Amino acid sequence: MRLAWITAGFPEASRNWARLARRRSVARRIEEFRAEFNNAAGIHLRYIQEKLLAIASADVTNYFRQNDWGTLSIKKNLAELPAEQRAAIAELTINKGGQVSLKLESKSKAIDTLLKTLPGALAAGKMEVSGPGGAPLAIPDGLSACLLKLFR
Repeated sequence: MRLAWITAGFPEASRNWARLARRRSVARRIEEFRAEFNNAAGIHLRYIQEKLLAIASADVTNYFRQNDWGTLSIKKNLAELPAEQRAAIAELTINKGGQVSLKLESKSKAIDTLLKTLPGALAAGKMEVSGPGGAPLAIPDGLSACLLKLFR
Protein backbone atom coordinates (compact mmCIF):
# COMPACT_ATOMS: atom_id res chain seq x y z
CA MET A 1 0.00 0.00 0.00
CA ARG A 2 2.85 2.37 0.87
CA LEU A 3 4.53 1.70 -2.47
CA ALA A 4 1.27 2.48 -4.30
CA TRP A 5 0.99 5.69 -2.28
CA ILE A 6 4.49 6.82 -3.28
CA THR A 7 4.04 5.68 -6.91
CA ALA A 8 0.88 7.80 -7.11
CA GLY A 9 3.05 10.82 -6.29
CA PHE A 10 2.19 11.34 -2.64
CA PRO A 11 4.95 12.36 -0.18
CA GLU A 12 7.17 9.49 0.91
CA ALA A 13 7.33 10.77 4.50
CA SER A 14 3.54 10.83 4.85
CA ARG A 15 1.85 8.14 6.94
CA ASN A 16 -1.64 8.85 5.59
CA TRP A 17 -1.46 5.71 3.46
CA ALA A 18 -1.84 3.62 6.63
CA ARG A 19 -5.03 5.42 7.63
CA LEU A 20 -6.34 5.12 4.09
CA ALA A 21 -5.68 1.37 4.08
CA ARG A 22 -7.78 0.94 7.24
CA ARG A 23 -10.91 2.35 5.60
CA ARG A 24 -13.30 -0.49 4.88
CA SER A 25 -14.17 0.74 1.40
CA VAL A 26 -10.49 1.04 0.43
CA ALA A 27 -9.56 -2.32 1.97
CA ARG A 28 -12.49 -3.97 0.18
CA ARG A 29 -11.42 -2.46 -3.17
CA ILE A 30 -7.81 -3.55 -2.65
CA GLU A 31 -9.02 -7.11 -2.02
CA GLU A 32 -11.09 -6.96 -5.22
CA PHE A 33 -8.01 -5.90 -7.18
CA ARG A 34 -5.91 -8.64 -5.56
CA ALA A 35 -8.51 -11.31 -6.37
CA GLU A 36 -8.77 -10.07 -9.95
CA PHE A 37 -4.98 -10.13 -10.32
CA ASN A 38 -4.67 -13.59 -8.76
CA ASN A 39 -7.37 -15.04 -11.02
CA ALA A 40 -5.76 -13.52 -14.11
CA ALA A 41 -2.31 -14.75 -13.10
CA GLY A 42 -3.54 -18.22 -12.19
CA ILE A 43 -2.23 -17.81 -8.64
CA HIS A 44 -4.53 -18.90 -5.87
CA LEU A 45 -4.01 -18.16 -2.20
CA ARG A 46 -4.81 -21.72 -1.19
CA TYR A 47 -2.03 -23.04 -3.45
CA ILE A 48 0.53 -20.63 -1.96
CA GLN A 49 -0.59 -21.49 1.57
CA GLU A 50 -0.18 -25.22 0.86
CA LYS A 51 3.37 -24.68 -0.45
CA LEU A 52 4.31 -22.57 2.57
CA LEU A 53 2.76 -25.11 4.94
CA ALA A 54 4.86 -27.88 3.34
CA ILE A 55 8.02 -25.88 4.05
CA ALA A 56 6.91 -25.02 7.59
CA SER A 57 6.11 -28.65 8.41
CA ALA A 58 9.16 -30.24 6.75
CA ASP A 59 10.85 -32.74 9.07
CA VAL A 60 14.61 -32.94 8.62
CA THR A 61 14.62 -36.63 9.61
CA ASN A 62 12.78 -37.48 6.38
CA TYR A 63 15.88 -36.56 4.36
CA PHE A 64 18.40 -38.73 6.22
CA ARG A 65 18.99 -42.36 6.97
CA GLN A 66 20.94 -43.83 9.87
CA ASN A 67 23.25 -46.83 9.53
CA ASP A 68 23.84 -49.51 12.17
CA TRP A 69 26.58 -47.40 13.82
CA GLY A 70 24.36 -44.35 14.14
CA THR A 71 25.99 -42.35 11.35
CA LEU A 72 23.60 -40.12 9.43
CA SER A 73 23.70 -39.73 5.66
CA ILE A 74 21.38 -38.21 3.08
CA LYS A 75 18.96 -40.66 1.51
CA LYS A 76 20.29 -42.08 -1.75
CA ASN A 77 17.23 -41.26 -3.83
CA LEU A 78 15.63 -37.95 -2.88
CA ALA A 79 13.34 -38.29 -5.92
CA GLU A 80 11.40 -40.92 -3.96
CA LEU A 81 10.37 -38.27 -1.42
CA PRO A 82 6.91 -36.74 -1.86
CA ALA A 83 6.85 -33.50 -3.88
CA GLU A 84 5.98 -31.46 -0.75
CA GLN A 85 9.15 -32.65 0.98
CA ARG A 86 11.34 -32.06 -2.09
CA ALA A 87 9.95 -28.51 -2.36
CA ALA A 88 11.33 -27.71 1.10
CA ILE A 89 14.92 -28.33 -0.09
CA ALA A 90 16.67 -25.00 -0.64
CA GLU A 91 20.11 -26.26 -1.55
CA LEU A 92 21.90 -29.54 -2.21
CA THR A 93 25.69 -29.34 -2.42
CA ILE A 94 28.27 -31.99 -3.27
CA ASN A 95 31.87 -31.02 -2.53
CA LYS A 96 34.99 -32.34 -4.32
CA GLY A 97 35.31 -35.15 -1.79
CA GLY A 98 31.80 -36.35 -2.56
CA GLN A 99 30.37 -35.16 0.74
CA VAL A 100 26.74 -34.10 0.36
CA SER A 101 25.11 -31.33 2.34
CA LEU A 102 21.45 -30.44 2.39
CA LYS A 103 19.86 -27.14 3.36
CA LEU A 104 16.11 -26.72 3.86
CA GLU A 105 14.09 -23.55 3.28
CA SER A 106 13.65 -21.35 6.36
CA LYS A 107 10.74 -22.56 8.48
CA SER A 108 10.44 -19.25 10.31
CA LYS A 109 10.19 -17.27 7.06
CA ALA A 110 7.60 -19.71 5.72
CA ILE A 111 5.53 -19.43 8.91
CA ASP A 112 5.82 -15.63 8.91
CA THR A 113 4.73 -15.44 5.27
CA LEU A 114 1.91 -17.92 5.90
CA LEU A 115 0.63 -15.83 8.82
CA LYS A 116 0.54 -12.77 6.58
CA THR A 117 -1.88 -14.58 4.25
CA LEU A 118 -4.39 -15.16 7.04
CA PRO A 119 -6.95 -12.40 7.55
CA GLY A 120 -6.75 -10.93 11.03
CA ALA A 121 -3.55 -12.78 11.95
CA LEU A 122 -1.11 -10.94 14.10
CA ALA A 123 2.08 -10.17 12.23
CA ALA A 124 5.14 -8.34 13.43
CA GLY A 125 5.12 -4.70 12.53
CA LYS A 126 4.05 -1.27 13.64
CA MET A 127 0.58 0.01 14.26
CA GLU A 128 -0.13 3.70 14.02
CA VAL A 129 -2.71 4.97 16.48
CA SER A 130 -4.34 8.34 16.09
CA GLY A 131 -7.39 10.22 17.23
CA PRO A 132 -10.46 11.20 15.17
CA GLY A 133 -9.61 12.53 11.72
CA GLY A 134 -5.92 11.70 12.14
CA ALA A 135 -5.46 14.13 15.03
CA PRO A 136 -3.12 13.24 17.90
CA LEU A 137 -4.58 10.79 20.36
CA ALA A 138 -5.92 12.55 23.46
CA ILE A 139 -4.84 10.83 26.67
CA PRO A 140 -6.59 11.92 29.89
CA ASP A 141 -4.28 13.48 32.51
CA GLY A 142 -4.87 10.73 35.05
CA LEU A 143 -3.94 8.05 32.54
CA SER A 144 -0.85 10.00 31.45
CA ALA A 145 0.39 10.08 35.05
CA CYS A 146 -0.19 6.32 35.42
CA LEU A 147 1.67 5.59 32.19
CA LEU A 148 4.61 7.75 33.25
CA LYS A 149 4.87 5.88 36.56
CA LEU A 150 4.56 2.53 34.82
CA PHE A 151 7.27 3.12 32.24
CA ARG A 152 9.87 4.95 34.39
